[in-house]
Amino acid sequence: MLAMVRGWKTGMLCAALAVCSSVHAITVKLDYTYDSTGFFNTGTTNGAAARATVEAAASYFSTILNDTFSAIQTPPPVASSVSNGVYSWTWSATFNNPSTGASVTLNDGVIPANEYRVYVGARSLGGSLGIGGPGGWGYNSNVTGSNAFTQNEIDQITATNNTFGQNVEKRGEANGFVRWGGALTFNNTTTWNLNHTLNPTAGQNDLFSVAIHELGHAIGLGASNEWNNLRSGSAFVGSSAVANYGGPVPLSGPDFAHWANGTISTVFGTTTTQEAAMDPDITVGTRKRFTSLDAAALIDIGWEVGPAPPMGVPGDYSGNGVVDAADYTRWRDLNGTAGPLTNRDPAASGNINAADYTYWKNRFGNTSAIPASSAVPEPATIAAAACGLACLFLHRRSFT
Repeated sequence: MLAMVRGWKTGMLCAALAVCSSVHAITVKLDYTYDSTGFFNTGTTNGAAARATVEAAASYFSTILNDTFSAIQTPPPVASSVSNGVYSWTWSATFNNPSTGASVTLNDGVIPANEYRVYVGARSLGGSLGIGGPGGWGYNSNVTGSNAFTQNEIDQITATNNTFGQNVEKRGEANGFVRWGGALTFNNTTTWNLNHTLNPTAGQNDLFSVAIHELGHAIGLGASNEWNNLRSGSAFVGSSAVANYGGPVPLSGPDFAHWANGTISTVFGTTTTQEAAMDPDITVGTRKRFTSLDAAALIDIGWEVGPAPPMGVPGDYSGNGVVDAADYTRWRDLNGTAGPLTNRDPAASGNINAADYTYWKNRFGNTSAIPASSAVPEPATIAAAACGLACLFLHRRSFT
């Protein structure tokens, strides 16, 4: 008698909110099937902008994740040639509907090789900016009719059981975090900066930053057994992160799914200092990028992480990924010398002069379409920090 194979695992979404040499493989594919509120409706100006922004964030991760995942597809049933027995399989993907919060179960879908699928939508989240996390999965097998099969059929069924279970559970990987995908929800009642090529202005929450942060959760940061297995009390002790940080990395309670508030790193692929993407909040009106500490944690939970893509922002003379005052300073210091400046219009040549100043000025505030790392914390609670200087208030939103 053949034993039926059963497996089940749940993946909880994060509450309310590797550097290895390998050929790029993983594609983070966003699916808008459950965008019932129309936040990402490309028939509207805002919807098209919002979609372009989260796609840019997904493209960033597609650029740095180098693993190779097997496909997930329900095998065809095996019908006995000596009885009326049929051996069949099924699998399911579970996640929270991003537009309603209700549980969704999809049966026997196909996830292509090297695809990591993320369902995206929006709804009111109160004080949170977004929610992100991996989905859950389940699989089993079943025999109908007689369970009499030939030895060849039994061998086929046994091999299929092994392969199917491995594909659902581990996507063909030997170890580390893997999943079919997950879900992202964004708050559709907040004031967003929807342009991923421009930094937010005062009073705007940066959608690109939040998307980076929540996608970090969707691929396991702070939201997986692999993360939890590397937690010691209130610190993360993955070897790559510890080496990057200089010791155990403090985490933010009570769920310990984020770096401690204010954890500092450098933008991944640069020497630019920045608060880590996966700490629990972000200042309104600012943009955060994925950092080397965040990337190190991806390696610790089992991802192969390739080098950060070049920023290459036109007008970014300082190379920090954004066209800002630092670029003016660099232009001023080099004005009158031989050029051209890095990231100047490729058609330009000759000495560094007023034309470079004008080029910088016209692009002030631009940032990478696919940043060298961007991240925004999740939205579980709102923490407002008032800077008691005159009328300056730095409002911070927390992520989950």
